Amino acid sequence: MITDVNAELVAYKAGEMEIARIPEGIESVILGDSILSGQVLRSSQLSSLALFMNTTVEPLNDPQVRRAIATGIDRDRGRHFYR
Repeated sequence: MITDVNAELVAYKAGEMEIARIPEGIESVILGDSILSGQVLRSSQLSSLALFMNTTVEPLNDPQVRRAIATGIDRDRGRHFYR
């Protein structure tokens, strides 16, 4: 895990990370970059989505039900929003 924000950006530029924070003070440099500016996601916070299921109760204790739920999740659409 990279904890230094500058090293994180270097790793992102090298294709080693899917997401990185912008180091404080270089926002205008990143936004002025023809490639990186198109990859900036402005957000007040980074977040993740997760689906948690209590698999000890019906109907979620049935693997076929969980498979059906997993099949119904549009992962491609989700990836579109989190690039």
